[in-house]
Amino acid sequence: MQEINVIEQRQPLESVGSEVATAPASTMTLCSYGNKLTREELARVATPAATATHKTIPHITIVEKLIEALSFRQIGVVREEYAASSDGMKMFGVMDLSSSFDGCRFAIGLRNSHDKSFRLSCTVGLRVFVCENLAFHGEYTQSWQSIPSISRWKTAWPSVSTGCRETSDL
Repeated sequence: MQEINVIEQRQPLESVGSEVATAPASTMTLCSYGNKLTREELARVATPAATATHKTIPHITIVEKLIEALSFRQIGVVREEYAASSDGMKMFGVMDLSSSFDGCRFAIGLRNSHDKSFRLSCTVGLRVFVCENLAFHGEYTQSWQSIPSISRWKTAWPSVSTGCRETSDL
């Protein structure tokens, strides 16, 4: 028969009932090898000239149109972070979102490239992860090969404003 030793450890009564101060958990993670950018700094990132076969859309325009599309669904941006490659050809971003729902917060991650190394993509979820090494994760992801009219985002995204769901079809 095996012998079992039980060690009891008693905690002082003050620590048992004490409250731990916690900040709200972040729903977004952006990993960047360089500095993170604000929206104003992202607006200063140079956009290469368009070619006959490829029209470049400034990174800031994509961010602004996404925020505009979210506002049509009464969703605001609580916190945002952006990063760009050293040459400005690739952009990565995350947005912590608020909505009119009590107790519900989700995030959007996005990425775009002017050098055609990857498609314009967005991911949405209760937690999103975006990294310059191309790691890109959320519950729902959408990519576009080309966007003739970026204003179509008003109808291109599923209606995420219908409420928080436990399934992955946000």
